Amino acid sequence: MFSSILGLAQIRPYIPSGSRGSDGGLQDYPCGKMARAKIAQSPSEIKSIQVDSIIMMTHFDLQTCGSISDQRLYYWPSDNTMAACAMFSRDSSMLFPGTGTGYNYFNGNQWGAQPVTRVESVETGWPSIQPYGVNGECLLSHQYRYDPDSLVFSKRMTKGTGTWTQTFVPNPPGEPGMMYPRMVIGGADQMSVNIIAITPPSYDGGTPFNGMECALLYIRSTDGGVTWGNWQQLPGMTSAEYLTFVRDSYAWANPRNNTLCFFVSNNLMDAFIMKSTDNGDSWTKTVIYSSPYNLTSGSASSPGWFYCPDGSCDVALDNTGTAHVTFALECDHLVNGVLYHQPLTNGIIYWNESMPSLGTVLIPDTLKAHNQFIGWITDSTVFNPPINTFPGGYYGAIATNPSMTIDDDNNIFVVWMATTSEVDPNNYLFAHIFERTGKIYPGYGVRWLDPIIDLTGNPIYYDEECVYPSLSPTTSGDKFFMLFQRDNLAGVYALSETECYNGQETITDNYMTVMGVLKSDVGVGMIEKRPDGPGFTVSDNYPNPFRGSTTYIVNTGIAGNIFLEIDDLYGQPVSVTDKGHYSPGTYHFTIDAGTTKPGIYFCTVKLNNVPVTKKMIVY
Repeated sequence: MFSSILGLAQIRPYIPSGSRGSDGGLQDYPCGKMARAKIAQSPSEIKSIQVDSIIMMTHFDLQTCGSISDQRLYYWPSDNTMAACAMFSRDSSMLFPGTGTGYNYFNGNQWGAQPVTRVESVETGWPSIQPYGVNGECLLSHQYRYDPDSLVFSKRMTKGTGTWTQTFVPNPPGEPGMMYPRMVIGGADQMSVNIIAITPPSYDGGTPFNGMECALLYIRSTDGGVTWGNWQQLPGMTSAEYLTFVRDSYAWANPRNNTLCFFVSNNLMDAFIMKSTDNGDSWTKTVIYSSPYNLTSGSASSPGWFYCPDGSCDVALDNTGTAHVTFALECDHLVNGVLYHQPLTNGIIYWNESMPSLGTVLIPDTLKAHNQFIGWITDSTVFNPPINTFPGGYYGAIATNPSMTIDDDNNIFVVWMATTSEVDPNNYLFAHIFERTGKIYPGYGVRWLDPIIDLTGNPIYYDEECVYPSLSPTTSGDKFFMLFQRDNLAGVYALSETECYNGQETITDNYMTVMGVLKSDVGVGMIEKRPDGPGFTVSDNYPNPFRGSTTYIVNTGIAGNIFLEIDDLYGQPVSVTDKGHYSPGTYHFTIDAGTTKPGIYFCTVKLNNVPVTKKMIVY
């Protein structure tokens, strides 16, 4: 049994404070051997969430090939109005010739009639919606089927009413178009239009841009889309660093003042943020994860299975302008340029700018110990399903498509879709949408609240898939808002056009739904306030791994009560010690493993109930 006595190692440059949970199956298992039993965790609490409205029906059901844009739903706090857009078609043929932007508007009291036609005059896809000027709104999409005219920009000066004015964003020289765009509006006058998009691949008529296939480029208009600058290949995003970029593997943060930020994350390249503090005049790149298998060679191989991002990601700026990112984890094996996926990978990862890089190797154990493994599948039976049942296919991992928003009080909300054990009529497993709340304490880190909540656990969503969650980047004082898609068959019919994916093989009605979630229902107000003052840090223990004893250094600039709690791999407390009250200073705490059996343990140091968790290994 562990015991501790008052007792130096290097202090990490960030404080990974927060409640530690477990992942329901990944920890300490190699990629090819997923856990069959659920590691102990806080239960997935089911909430009966109110204020959900069906705003449109679509037969086209593929909302993204990777990241789901936070620019699908926008809430105006000033007058309690909202606008939503989605990939939309009511056609009943496989080619969906009427595909375009479906749009609806909430006037503060009710949503408008469901759309029956697209906004644009041409076939489009992958829309974004943003505020425009004083009281207007704008849409961006790309002309579908790779036709010559590229990105379609639609605007009107009064949101919710009037005729859309449609123009086309100019293409880069030599390119027939641009694809899979994302847009945010910045500037004090809400007229600075910022777009990222990729060039078409050669097999779709594109040409390499400065030697790069599917280059990810940036363009800006400072006058609301009347005139445009040139498409730019930003520094650090050229063929000198990468062979190619992947559709939909990037996301914008909602601008804060003149600060812009987007996040790029994919399974075979670095994960990084690009940030501008001057409204897009200049950019700085920060690498979060350095892939050892960057696409600089088409014949790369890996020595075995490795963890990596799955291509779905999101980013948000807090009220200090600090970037926070989240991405889903998958497990791959690369052999001579051919990628193999472990289908049961499971994890939602978190990082912010006060943290060091994640390095070149993503290890769920280490991420968990640093409170960066924040979401997972809560239904353990998913890992041992009945015979002849399979997860519905959506391109990514089985916990994927995270979306994140941060309110003005620095409450952070993360949602994602994850496979459940509910089975559709064709024996495919439905996905639901889950949420976790955190509180950002600048200079301290993030405190994550348990439990994870099934936002679609209400009985009205039984026997339905609930997928593609997209949060509005803005919130009201008491709610945040989410757009998602629901229907009665698991998987994506639109993928059956060209690809074989688990699930839906017939067209069905898909209902785009907006949900308003009370912040108090997901824990806001229940997270302990941080102590006043400069805070505290906890070193990694040394030695580690160890037998006998190991030491932590606690450095606190404030007075407070200190507790030490040690949990085993299954989340069960092994030792809880009240160390009493301490004045500001530096203290050494020695943990004696005694006769404790070898294994992985987690030591949580709490100062005035604000926790920091570290992993330690007894051999």
